[in-house]
Amino acid sequence: MKIDTCCPVCNHNGEDGAHLFFKCQSVVHLWGLLGLETKRAQLALIQSAQEVVEAILKATEKRKTLMIIALWFTWSKRNAIREEGRRRSSQLLARCVEQYAKENEFSTTTGTHLNQIQQQRRWVRPPMDTLKLNCDPAFFAETHIGSWGVIIRDVDGDVVSHSGF
Repeated sequence: MKIDTCCPVCNHNGEDGAHLFFKCQSVVHLWGLLGLETKRAQLALIQSAQEVVEAILKATEKRKTLMIIALWFTWSKRNAIREEGRRRSSQLLARCVEQYAKENEFSTTTGTHLNQIQQQRRWVRPPMDTLKLNCDPAFFAETHIGSWGVIIRDVDGDVVSHSGF
């Protein structure tokens, strides 16, 4: 079985985790826009994924949040290109990363009140001819293990697709 190791973002031959998350030119541009270029360059030199995670977790809360969200968007961008041929600019991704980080900051500062509001929400139907994607991540700081799941529903609330990682 032949495995394609060509980066779907930049066509670099020999894609691996270091290239995908820290060396691909689109990632270099994204982290630069986020003011994280120095940290990206440091992480790119680390040989083990576990050491990368440990280095990220040592950062300040704000920088740690930006880095984790940037990694998630990088993975999502790669898959959108590979599976759908859909590309988004680094500028757009940087704005999305910053917005998610602001939302995360808001949710952690408002604490219990936000949790109560979220518990009262119910699923709302998307407009006609639209699919709605819900994503829910989880991370356990004690074990450094995380996962996430997605579900896509149509206007009737029927599941179109779902995944968990």
